[in-house]
Amino acid sequence: MRKAILALFLTLIIENSYAQIETHQNQSGQLSIQTKVTGPLSATVKLSSCKFSISLSPNQHLLYDGLSIIFYQSTIDLPHEEKPYLSQAQTYSGYDWNFLKKGNKETKWLGLMCEGKTNFPLETFSPNPQPDETIAIQSVRELNGLKCPALFRNKKWKPSPKLKTENSNYFNISNKTWSGFITWRSKENSDSKIESLRFCLFHGENVIIGASENTPEPLQIPHDFIKTVKELLETIEFID
Repeated sequence: MRKAILALFLTLIIENSYAQIETHQNQSGQLSIQTKVTGPLSATVKLSSCKFSISLSPNQHLLYDGLSIIFYQSTIDLPHEEKPYLSQAQTYSGYDWNFLKKGNKETKWLGLMCEGKTNFPLETFSPNPQPDETIAIQSVRELNGLKCPALFRNKKWKPSPKLKTENSNYFNISNKTWSGFITWRSKENSDSKIESLRFCLFHGENVIIGASENTPEPLQIPHDFIKTVKELLETIEFID
């Protein structure tokens, strides 16, 4: 029964264009909706209530998988069994999600999801929030607080107590349409590899959550991917 419910949920989301990638053909100028695009190009991404433009460099790819957007960098197309994917698990308050990656753990990739600002812990944006939570929304907010472990104070983001500090790194990032941060966990005893990475970009009522993760087996992504992610995110412009 649980599998049937999840299948129905996925079908309805896809039919309602939960996510899509749009590009403009160079010669005709006509709009084209794609399931996969490869740089160099600029694409418009619609991901739930988040709509934004993003620029890809050569050998960078965006893949639409029905519920999320996958970014990866590779000189070859990844085999199907090696492509990162979204995993969902049912909870008493709905569904939790995370990204997984089979095969080569050194692949440079990110998964992207969109969330609403109201689905984050109240203390994310205010040091003295007024409680207004049901048990269900409290659970959703707690999960999102773990995905975006930072607090907005004095017009900038700072790590929250939920961020595990051991082997963790953090810095703020912003442009004219959003503010946010990147955090990553270095491989133990190695500064050349990262085990996981997250970023969160806040714009109005929408939040883009990005992650490279693979619980319980950690990734081994080369550390220079941090620079790639920063440069990629700096090209994002939200579209209202």
